[in-house]
Amino acid sequence: MKIQNRKVVGKKKLPNQKRDVLTYALFMIWPTIQFVIFYIGVNFNSMIMAFQKYDAGAFVFDPTFHAMKQMAYFFTNENGMRMVGYSFLSYIITLFINVPLGLFFSYYISKKMPLSGIFRVILFIPSILSSIVTGVIFKAFVSNALPLIVGPSFVDPFSYSASSWATYGTVMFYNVFVSFGTSVLLYSNKMSAIPTEMLEAAKLDGASGFKEFWHIVLPQTFPTLSVFIVSGFAGIFTNQIGLYSIFSQELTGNKVSSIQTLGYYLFIRGSDYNNMAEFPKLVAIGLVITLIALPLTLLLRWALNKFGPSEN
Repeated sequence: MKIQNRKVVGKKKLPNQKRDVLTYALFMIWPTIQFVIFYIGVNFNSMIMAFQKYDAGAFVFDPTFHAMKQMAYFFTNENGMRMVGYSFLSYIITLFINVPLGLFFSYYISKKMPLSGIFRVILFIPSILSSIVTGVIFKAFVSNALPLIVGPSFVDPFSYSASSWATYGTVMFYNVFVSFGTSVLLYSNKMSAIPTEMLEAAKLDGASGFKEFWHIVLPQTFPTLSVFIVSGFAGIFTNQIGLYSIFSQELTGNKVSSIQTLGYYLFIRGSDYNNMAEFPKLVAIGLVITLIALPLTLLLRWALNKFGPSEN
């Protein structure tokens, strides 16, 4: 009788298992179709475009590989390497200024210090607003309000008389100023989740203040921190550093072109449908930077996981 009961139970489970598989398949159909069309299809089409040319209103195969030659000329004679340099410099500034400040602010909030709640909201407000709105407000404040506050000695960094480094420094200040929202929110949540027993035990051992942060809080927060470091590194060549938000009405000005990153250049040129003949060149540039960024990003991720502070 026991064997018969087991067979009956087994027969009842089979329809349930089939129903679960069918339900899972139905749920996966839509995201799978989206992935195939908008990721595999779009990227495959983009890769092909690097070996094409725009002729008579259509993209056709180019046996001369002119797009590849244009790509090489861009990096050697069209200030391509300078754009790459600004892209890397922007990431380094973000890494050594934004990350330490973000961790410091998060630690302050997680310790529930005075006005930490209000401080958290203030840091998150720029992330809620549109980047175009914040960029226009920032540019208007620097160009119109600061001269009245500082006086005649103030030189507008966005004017054509200002140096490129003054303009770039002001732009990077804007990036630092508006970049704490998401990172501080995730860092502070991770720090608040650290068991109080662990922190109390560390205090009994004489660890407080910076020692507590370095030996307890940072290792516990490092997995989240490494995600931001790796994702920021992966986006080096696509980062616009807010140039479009600030200079949206001056896209072709010399002031912008002198400090533009590679990501800004690709965005502006790629959004100009009146110049579709240049698209194969842009795609070729994208392929090259992907081949460079992908292995470096994977190497950085491996190094952070291997040598970074561990929770254990």
